[in-house]
Amino acid sequence: MAKILVAEDDEYLKELYTIFLKAVNHEIVIASSANEVKKTLHSFTPDVILLDVMLGNDDGRKICKDIKQKKKDVKVILLSADDKLLADYKAYEADAAIPKPFRLQDVLEMIDNLLRNDAA
Repeated sequence: MAKILVAEDDEYLKELYTIFLKAVNHEIVIASSANEVKKTLHSFTPDVILLDVMLGNDDGRKICKDIKQKKKDVKVILLSADDKLLADYKAYEADAAIPKPFRLQDVLEMIDNLLRNDAA
């Protein structure tokens, strides 16, 4: 079981992530804005963050870079419908990027791969 912070402002996707990831026994916390992400990280230490690049008026790539400056061991997966915004994900210190639309199984496999590689 992993602890996962989902940073997403789309209500449908938040519900979808929650149902799917809880069904495979992950602990989920949802944040809908950059401020919520920052507040959540004070009390919750996730193993993985699923981070939407377009998080309201905030750029998830910059949020990622801020997170990685403080918490290098937290894995961050950037998600976006705009492939161009994901092209330079490593420059923002993200561990992976997944274009939308995606299969939920692909997200789960990416989470598992990142955590397995971290444990090795």
